[in-house]
Amino acid sequence: MADITGTPAYINNPVGVESRFSGVSWGAIIAGGVAAAALTVLLWTLGAGLGLIAVSPWSNEGASAETVGIGVIVWSIIIEAAAFGVGGYLAGRLRTKWANMHGDEVYFRDTAHGLVTWALGTLVFICLVASVAGQVARGTAEVGGAVGGAAIAGAGTAAAATAPGMMAAGPRGGGMEAMRGNPMDYYVDLLFRPAGAQGAASQGAVTGTDTTTSATGSTTDTTTGGTTTTPGTTTMPAPMPMPMGDQAADQRQARGEILRIAATSFRDGTLTLAPEDKTYMAQLIAQRTGMSQQDAEKRIDEVTAKVKAAADEAATKAKEAADAARKAGAALAMWTVVAMLIGAFVSSYAATIGGRHRDL
Repeated sequence: MADITGTPAYINNPVGVESRFSGVSWGAIIAGGVAAAALTVLLWTLGAGLGLIAVSPWSNEGASAETVGIGVIVWSIIIEAAAFGVGGYLAGRLRTKWANMHGDEVYFRDTAHGLVTWALGTLVFICLVASVAGQVARGTAEVGGAVGGAAIAGAGTAAAATAPGMMAAGPRGGGMEAMRGNPMDYYVDLLFRPAGAQGAASQGAVTGTDTTTSATGSTTDTTTGGTTTTPGTTTMPAPMPMPMGDQAADQRQARGEILRIAATSFRDGTLTLAPEDKTYMAQLIAQRTGMSQQDAEKRIDEVTAKVKAAADEAATKAKEAADAARKAGAALAMWTVVAMLIGAFVSSYAATIGGRHRDL
């Protein structure tokens, strides 16, 4: 801007003389920042609704995770450009008119007003989101605590009413333990699984089949309801059948010992059994399945290998999931920065347009 002689106004201004008015129009900045924050909330809500429409819990329906991720990034850029474009324009259009000011200074001040408007709008939006998230978290915790307390009380009443029947539900000591589902139970079942004919012979006490063993330990004959004699050998009478209650208690005790041995041996993550523990486990398995000591130890090796494979697979999946989450988080952070920078640029540029329209 220049006077009637054509000399720029800033040249006629005596050196060291400052204006008594601030170069910042805070009213215009606050108005633009609040408007930008409100538009950001509105557009984010709209984006959340569109996202819920796009996704689906059913297989082969709805948008894929990659598509949703790209949509979130694009929508974030649109939100920043639209909301802060409006906020920056309002800040430039509503500012006071600066008289006797060089055009470059006016342009700089409008740009600064747009940038400050973007910063204020971003802070207001973050405060709103944090406040809403805190309220939702507290409400969810209160509702969850009330529902959890009621569920625990109901479960305790039901357990007290049905405990006698559930404790007799199975050989492992009750239905509540079975309902909890120890991950090692499956592998213990593999250890005690009968081995073909020998396994069937070991169940003779339950089915009524008596087992006879030669004194030399070289032959074994089975009959139903009595004993047989192999020519040239001396036979021992068949053992008396173990009562069902004692069998169940013995089975529970054996399973408990194996679980404790496994928990202690696998604690360091090597999944390796000590030799004496392996020998003792093989004796327990051989006594209850009819297998030989050697076959029982071989089965222990096979089951241990399966446990190691399952543990390695679970660890690999966990690492893959963590790596995927890390990459997704890094990409989201980078694109969020890009979107915010775009919002800052658009807000600053829109403020210069608004200021130009103000000075017309």
